[in-house]
Amino acid sequence: MPHLTLRHAPRGPRNFWPVDETASGTLAFTLENATSFDDLNEPAISTLVIASTSEPLELLSYKPDFPTSFLHFTLYAGEASPFAARALRVLREFPWQLEFETSLLLYGSSREARAQSSSKHVYGVALTQPAHEITDELFDRFKIAPLPFADLSEEARLLLVSAIGERLHLQGRSPVGAVRGDSGLQSLTVSPDTQLAFWSDDELTAITGSDVEGSRARQRLRSAIATPPELALDVAMLAERFLARDGLVDFGEPAAGNGVLFAAARRAVGIDRLNSAQLVELDATSARLLQRKWSRQGTNVLVADFLRTPPQEHAWTMLLANPPYRRSQLVSADLQHVRTKLSSELDLNISARSDLYLYFILRAHAWLRAGAIAAWIVPSEFMVTRYGRALRDYLSKTVSLLRLHTYDAAELLFDNALTSTTVIIYRKESPRPEGEVTVSQGGSAASPTDRRRLPISQLQRGDRWSFANITLPASTTNHVVSDFFDVSRGVATGANSLFILSDEQLLRLGVRPDWVRPMVPRARAIPNGLIKATESGIPIPSDSKWLIDTELSLSEIAEESPLFADYLADVSRKVGSRALVSRRAIPWKQQSVRVAPLLFVYMAKQDSSRPRFIRNLSKAVHLNNYLGLYPKPISGLLDQALDIDDAHSVLLDLATSVLSAYGRSYGKNLLKLEPREVGALPFKLEEFRN
Repeated sequence: MPHLTLRHAPRGPRNFWPVDETASGTLAFTLENATSFDDLNEPAISTLVIASTSEPLELLSYKPDFPTSFLHFTLYAGEASPFAARALRVLREFPWQLEFETSLLLYGSSREARAQSSSKHVYGVALTQPAHEITDELFDRFKIAPLPFADLSEEARLLLVSAIGERLHLQGRSPVGAVRGDSGLQSLTVSPDTQLAFWSDDELTAITGSDVEGSRARQRLRSAIATPPELALDVAMLAERFLARDGLVDFGEPAAGNGVLFAAARRAVGIDRLNSAQLVELDATSARLLQRKWSRQGTNVLVADFLRTPPQEHAWTMLLANPPYRRSQLVSADLQHVRTKLSSELDLNISARSDLYLYFILRAHAWLRAGAIAAWIVPSEFMVTRYGRALRDYLSKTVSLLRLHTYDAAELLFDNALTSTTVIIYRKESPRPEGEVTVSQGGSAASPTDRRRLPISQLQRGDRWSFANITLPASTTNHVVSDFFDVSRGVATGANSLFILSDEQLLRLGVRPDWVRPMVPRARAIPNGLIKATESGIPIPSDSKWLIDTELSLSEIAEESPLFADYLADVSRKVGSRALVSRRAIPWKQQSVRVAPLLFVYMAKQDSSRPRFIRNLSKAVHLNNYLGLYPKPISGLLDQALDIDDAHSVLLDLATSVLSAYGRSYGKNLLKLEPREVGALPFKLEEFRN
């Protein structure tokens, strides 16, 4: 059945998405061209589609795994078919570019569409009543016997295809404005990922053998994180409130992707107020699709690397962007020149560990006109990290920060990125000394669940900007955890699946007990925050996992256990070149393995009822999913040695809000604390003096 797929996403709507955004109604769309996602010169094709554009549908379309997909009506998707190739050639003889207005029925899923559709099986296919009537008319016109389509001759079916194309061209009208330049759709070569944009997960696997998760991982590697249209509209509506009521808008977007933020801006601002629009996009395929979507509206699409393109200074009065999120460790390009230039121009100390989105924000400064409004959708990490210091200084000391909104960390906004999301809105003007900023969290940016009005001077002085931190009451103690404990990461083996053994493996390989160390169990196996021990130091509870840790050579091990020696030799061949393994003199001798009397769960859900501080009475060692707390020598702070059990009690009393204030929030309500952040937690020394 011909259909239009608007959404191809694994999850349901976010809590703040307006219901009426998915309602059916009369919509305008343009049928641009008949095409295929296959090679157009092949004698048989598996896809036949009508490429389309529709401004109303842009804010309904969302395919996070396929950011370079374009709007299209699917006529055929299945096995490679010579008839589909012939039908495509017939349809491509028409000029297309036809505009229609019609009522479309929108459904939440293909299953729902099939269940609720008024279509009935006629001539062997599902047809609506109007389609049935048109088919009868064409059968009568061409004197075709009323047989199922599959039983008709190929010539008869091609005659019907041509007649339908002719009928569409009689009913459609030419759209206002011409498409400028080569849109690329007619000869568009797309990646395998893009070709599959309109199939279900099961169909993806059945047709290609590729998995959706793999596709999602490849998109993450390319930093191609699709913006949900409802999120785009939420941010655009809020940013519009800060625009001057008079005057036209010159819009700019430095990482346009599929253009959904521009569509949201047009909705929020109103097309009558848009004077110009410039969309910058690095990917040539995405840029050509943007040109197809928006060239009739006079939009300029620039195919360029925004970070290395000389700025068109003072060009934009409004900016909306969801910049690339790639972490500094994954950025292959050398950004030293860009970093040096931005540091000099903006008088900032930019860390080499800065993530890619920070460069985009700072680079855009030159493109913005004085008084321009900029809104960015970014990960929340910049508010608490060291590399985020440069961006915090820019927002509080160079421009006038207007809004800082963090979405609920329990609500994962992006289907292909595990990140907590913050919206930054500012005006390009120097901040006033007495200026204030609205900081909010939860709900939508336009309607948050909690908000505070703060003097900008508080943010200028503050080292952490998370909502939990800036609203945390002042600490009643002058001491912190690092006054009494060294905090460090656990063991990083370089290959947990190979260096950690089970009880069964110990027996089968003949491993001596002194060649391994017992492992701290998983956090969810420790409900009361206490690890007890057997007389030999084995943890209770136990996951029955053991860490290989011995200085013996292979030849020495082989004398007692040839099987284990062979196992270690195989491990060395498989992972010996990995960085964490190769730096060890003996690959199976772990570095810095110490038993920590106190443990902290490195990352966990903020609303978890399980304690994150754990007392360890065993000889078990921990991996880097825990942080270890090791007592420091006490000098003058206490009259007696620190009692670990008392310290554990004090740490257990730390409220979740305190941990949130010092940690980093991620999607799915996850909260992570690094060693430095655990060390900065308040520690009530008076508890020991009472």
